[in-house]
Amino acid sequence: MQRLLSISLISFLCLLASSCQPGQKSTVDTDDFKSVEVKHSRGLRIWKKENFLKIQVRNPQDTLQVIGTYNFKLSSDTADIPFKAFAVGSTTIASFFQKLNINDQISGLTFTNLVLNSDLKSRVDSGHIAELTSAGELDFEKVLALDPECFLTYSPGSSNLDRIQEQGIHVYAMPEHLESTPLGRAEWIKMIGCLSGNLEESIEAFNEIESAYLKLKSRAALVSQIPQVFTGSRYRDHWYAPGNESYIAAYIRDASGQYTFRDIEGHGSAELDMEAALKQMSQADYWGMVVSQDSAFTIDQLVEKDERYRNFPSVKSGNIFVCNSKKADYFGDGVVEPHLVLADLIAIFHPTLLPEHQYIYFRPVS
Repeated sequence: MQRLLSISLISFLCLLASSCQPGQKSTVDTDDFKSVEVKHSRGLRIWKKENFLKIQVRNPQDTLQVIGTYNFKLSSDTADIPFKAFAVGSTTIASFFQKLNINDQISGLTFTNLVLNSDLKSRVDSGHIAELTSAGELDFEKVLALDPECFLTYSPGSSNLDRIQEQGIHVYAMPEHLESTPLGRAEWIKMIGCLSGNLEESIEAFNEIESAYLKLKSRAALVSQIPQVFTGSRYRDHWYAPGNESYIAAYIRDASGQYTFRDIEGHGSAELDMEAALKQMSQADYWGMVVSQDSAFTIDQLVEKDERYRNFPSVKSGNIFVCNSKKADYFGDGVVEPHLVLADLIAIFHPTLLPEHQYIYFRPVS
């Protein structure tokens, strides 16, 4: 199955509230605290007062579900934060450290073989960042042996995470992959800013990302022709497509495209009958996907999978676009560069808007 559905569409809809640990409460008392602005993320809340911070993490797809509420004291001698040694359970979370230029604070990372960012890769190769997976799964013994100050995960609720907390390692959930917009995902950089002592820098970094993204979105909104855009992944006899509330659908809308599966409710992927998917394909002007392969993707490779594809308008016109995640860091740097992803899509759907554009993540298939 193509990786377009991975991370954002993995079924983590049943997030469990994380167990209590030092610095955590089930409710938030924000008297005299000033809210730190969080404009796009549905799952992150931050408050600040003098030398104190409060962070609340909610399920972005069900904001009534509180995953964890954390209270911190900012002090050089008895500090909860800033932390200086992090174990990170996702390459997407690592991208926030990269954006803040604090990769040296990552002491361990899962799936280091998937790292494409040159600085992170160099630190992995030199042994400064330890591999935390074994046989394709998080190795909890490796985390315990590393003994970081903090472990960041996208999937709370595991009993093994309780074991980590019992060793005095702080565990925090960062379900950014469940956000419904690209800017909502990118805004989780502010949580890393809080935990690492770089809150102001994270706010500044996000403001730059947001400004660039919204300028591009406004530019794309001026077009008169809105193409139909199809996406998703085939697995055996079914098609899996992102819901209309997914960040993938948001990318298409913000690039002034119309998502063909806009009738699919929700954030996660929906399983469709292949015939129903083929009908949608036959009406689409563009067809996009994320692939993972060493060689360049070609239209011939697409048609080889199903000869019926050859007659679709998107294939006949050559309007196929892909992101090869083996070459472009879509699941890493792409999280904190949504404006660059959006620029690619705008240049593909509306070439005259960005005639000098250089593709970074998505590109037309030759």
